[in-house]
Amino acid sequence: MRAITPYKLVYLMNMTEETIEEIAAFDAEVFPVDKWDLEKLRAEWSNLKPFILWLNDKIIGYCLMRRKDRHGREQVTTVDGIATASVFRNRGLATMLLEASLQWALGEGYKRVEAQTRMGNKASIHLFVDKFGFEIDGTTWPNYYRDGAPALLLAKDLT
Repeated sequence: MRAITPYKLVYLMNMTEETIEEIAAFDAEVFPVDKWDLEKLRAEWSNLKPFILWLNDKIIGYCLMRRKDRHGREQVTTVDGIATASVFRNRGLATMLLEASLQWALGEGYKRVEAQTRMGNKASIHLFVDKFGFEIDGTTWPNYYRDGAPALLLAKDLT
C-alpha cells in the first residue's frame, strides 16, 4: 500500500496578491532578519518561479527560482530562496522543493543553477552540496545579509 502525503506541492500557479503576501509573511517567520521585503517581492515576482508546499491551506515551505540571471547569463538560474517552517524541518521537504526546482530548471534548458547561503549554514550546505552535488564556488560576498554576514556561492552544472 502506498502512503499518502498530506503535503500539496504546487509547481505552476497564477499568483495572486494574497499568495505573494502569504509568502512574505511566511518568510518573515522563517527569516526574521533576512526576510523578503514585500515590495521587493512584488517587484521581482514576474521573474521568479515559485514552488510552494501547502498543508491545510497554509504555506509550510517554498523554493523561488530566478528566471533571468542577475548578470544577464541566459542559461543560468538562481535559487533565490528556499525555506521550510521550523516545525517541518528534517522531514525531506526542502529536498522535495529543491528536487522539483532542479527538474524545472533542466526542463527549461538551464545549464547551471546557482545559490547563495549564509557562511556556516550547515543545513543549507548539507542540502545543496551533500544531497544535490552543488559545488562551493569559493566566492564569498561580504556583508550580503542584513546583519553583515557573508554569503557563500554554490553552483551546479546541469549538463
